[in-house]
Amino acid sequence: ERYFACDCRQRKAFNASDPVECELNKFDDMLALLATSQAFVHVIAIDESFGLLGRVWCLAEIAEAHDLRSTQRCVVYNRESIDKEYS
Repeated sequence: ERYFACDCRQRKAFNASDPVECELNKFDDMLALLATSQAFVHVIAIDESFGLLGRVWCLAEIAEAHDLRSTQRCVVYNRESIDKEYS
């Protein structure tokens, strides 16, 4: 399926033609920048069905923040969701 760029007047920067200005593929850089702040806390918000744990990009973010020695906090939807998924 093909997606078209929005029709706003903002200049579009694509990874192939302008990788520095492109907003794609900046995950590692952004997380590294945030990790330099003592105040940064990586919040891992887990949904009711624990779907987050099945998304590889979410697991990569958790692992990267861990490798950067960022403070991490996990927030689970509720106690019942834990019981439902893991009992």
